[in-house]
Amino acid sequence: MPIPHNTTELDKLLAKRFWDDEECPYFDLILYGDGKVFPLSMMDKTNFGMCIMKSDAWIPISQLPNTDENKLNGGFASLFSKDFPETDLRISCGECFSSGGNGFISLSHLSSGELAWLAFFLESNPFDSVSLNDGLVVAKSTDGSIFSLDLNSPSSVNIIRPK
Repeated sequence: MPIPHNTTELDKLLAKRFWDDEECPYFDLILYGDGKVFPLSMMDKTNFGMCIMKSDAWIPISQLPNTDENKLNGGFASLFSKDFPETDLRISCGECFSSGGNGFISLSHLSSGELAWLAFFLESNPFDSVSLNDGLVVAKSTDGSIFSLDLNSPSSVNIIRPK
């Protein structure tokens, strides 16, 4: 089945529903507020504890398999948020109730609360701090790992794991 080049109103509504209900599909991904999903996979690993997760293809959320109630995470617990009023953005991070090993990072609009994007990771551990440095969102997990994503194009993720 060919994947359409644009998301539909249904995709936007599903993304909004997931965001409002604090849910997302249960795999490593970037979910945009317009309903576009980038499934992430390990692309490269070095000997220095750094790895890269990346996605080049996107899927409209309405075409994702297994997005029924049994395949969604169980909600978000925000452990840290930081507001950037000058850009109308809020960056939050934390853990997912479905498993203590899962974590999320989200970028939303302060004025509306609408989701810009959400990054969800199955084996990240909870994230407990996040900062914005030169256009990079940098989140630290409770196991000491550091995840960095481009603020405007987060479909590549650099991870540095402690030794």
